[in-house]
Amino acid sequence: MVYKNIMALGYIILDSGKEFIVVSEQKKITAFEYGQFCLSVCNMDYDKTEERVQMYSEKNYEIKDMLSHCINSLYLTWEQANVVIEMIAEEINENGVIVGGVDSLPDIYKNKELRHHIRKLLERDFSVCESEIQSELDSVILNQSIIMFDGVPMTGYFLNTIKDFLIVDVQKFLLSNCVIKECEYCKRLFIPSRKSDKYCRLPNLERLTCGELAHKNRSKTDFERLCDKARPEQRSTLINISTTKKYDVDILQQMYDDWSLECGKQYKKYKAKNDLGGFKKWIEKTKYTPSKIKNEYQKRLKTKENVKR
Repeated sequence: MVYKNIMALGYIILDSGKEFIVVSEQKKITAFEYGQFCLSVCNMDYDKTEERVQMYSEKNYEIKDMLSHCINSLYLTWEQANVVIEMIAEEINENGVIVGGVDSLPDIYKNKELRHHIRKLLERDFSVCESEIQSELDSVILNQSIIMFDGVPMTGYFLNTIKDFLIVDVQKFLLSNCVIKECEYCKRLFIPSRKSDKYCRLPNLERLTCGELAHKNRSKTDFERLCDKARPEQRSTLINISTTKKYDVDILQQMYDDWSLECGKQYKKYKAKNDLGGFKKWIEKTKYTPSKIKNEYQKRLKTKENVKR
């Protein structure tokens, strides 16, 4: 299949009737469940994304490396997140945009009103359908055709922008029988397993469910909150799409485990002295940065090679 002339982003979205099959020009195939992409978009922390884009663009990161730190991958597998990153990077390049802040991103990653609108649609609050934003979405002409895939006819959508993917995904999700809820702990949207579900089971960097975190936080001290906030932040800095492309993930994991163990010791030390400020300073001092990761990784790699000899 060669459709480059009508594949601005280099991908075709095939609707199998059960899920989307995303096919690249190189015929690489990635599956997305209905609603998976739009959930990843509307649950993003837009303020944090803006901060990260600004920070990494100032450090002259490559577009894809920058995006790997900014795109919400908690709802997507790394393979899916990489597909989304490729689409965004291609759209930025197609538009000839110079990456210098959040304004360089596609509209769906910077327009908070659009995010709120999509969120309301997913919650099936159709009062927003009379809005100007909905009129703009309705005016988008989707380029589609019947495509034979493995001998099966499917509707294929040729993406001009990543917003096209968002629109198709929202449409297919709303036609399904799935219901969305807002997690009472993290406020993210999720698809409940039971009607009685109050908390989502979406990934948390702390490796606890939102229900467990809600119960745990009822009696937390300031020291515990600070520790629980620092650990997932440090882990996400060390182990993410960008770093695992450059470094051995086992060594990165060991770097985190060692820091986490030391964090526990410092927690007990400063808590015994009731020195919250001192604990904060230790956490700030030991935060990993790209240069610290590189230096510590090379030191550990060298040690590992010496042991083998």
